[in-house]
Amino acid sequence: MKKTVALIAVLAAGITLASAAPVLSLHGAAGNGFFGTSFANSTANENAKTWNENWDFAFGAGLNFSLGGNFGIQPEVNFAINNAGYTVNDSTTTRSANYMSVDVPVLLTFRVNKWNLLIGPYVSFPVTQLTETVKTSPDATAVTNTENIVNQPFTIWGLTVGAGYEERIGIGRLVFGARYSLDFTPIKIEGLLGGATDVFYRRALYLDVSYKLALDF
Repeated sequence: MKKTVALIAVLAAGITLASAAPVLSLHGAAGNGFFGTSFANSTANENAKTWNENWDFAFGAGLNFSLGGNFGIQPEVNFAINNAGYTVNDSTTTRSANYMSVDVPVLLTFRVNKWNLLIGPYVSFPVTQLTETVKTSPDATAVTNTENIVNQPFTIWGLTVGAGYEERIGIGRLVFGARYSLDFTPIKIEGLLGGATDVFYRRALYLDVSYKLALDF
């Protein structure tokens, strides 16, 4: 009897999952690492981080699949522009680093009325070199240098947590929210004597706008 009940429960869950239309989410985000980005070099962390050198941007898409009840699973693919920088103490010199990446999070979502909560890990794949920029003053000509990123595939991991509020607009739902993303591993470049040199950990608060559309064709 217990086995029969368990089998019926599994079948019912499968039917629920199969019958729930996936929800497409298109979104864009702007964030800043002023309060979170951490440099691997302790001396660099002693300098004053600046707003202008720490803006991050991302846009992408995800599909949310119902897990039953208010829970869902949402894999995404996002293109990100990543920046980190600071002003050298007791000077007007700013130093910054920039690279682009494709980030792939897998998020557990929970919906309560019009509120959406999410949390999950991500893996990040750098798709450009890292560009380092130095300016001795706001009006000075920037001096740039590029470095090869040497992180192996699947070696940049992190965690995203967030929340959003949605309203129906047209045939879908518009969501205004916020996310905080933090890398567990740093971006690495080639060292002067070979090997790898850690540069910084991305940690930023993003404001996110997305549009959700159920794919119930």
